[in-house]
Amino acid sequence: MNPENILKKNLTYSLESKKILINSPDVLKTFELATKSLLDKYKKGGRLLLAGNGGSSAESQHYAVEIVSRHDYDRPS
Repeated sequence: MNPENILKKNLTYSLESKKILINSPDVLKTFELATKSLLDKYKKGGRLLLAGNGGSSAESQHYAVEIVSRHDYDRPS
């Protein structure tokens, strides 16, 4: 398989996954509840501990940066 076909295949899988997600009310509701719970804990001085091994470690580091950095807007410190 050539690189162009690999890219098209991966992008197609990504789009299909996103379509399934956006049309899954249960998943969206679970995400909303998890987000509200996390924010509630944070406002009360709680902490979020992230961990991983290998690729999971990289994902958790990336997520931590998304939370604490100025990605789209200034977050209060």
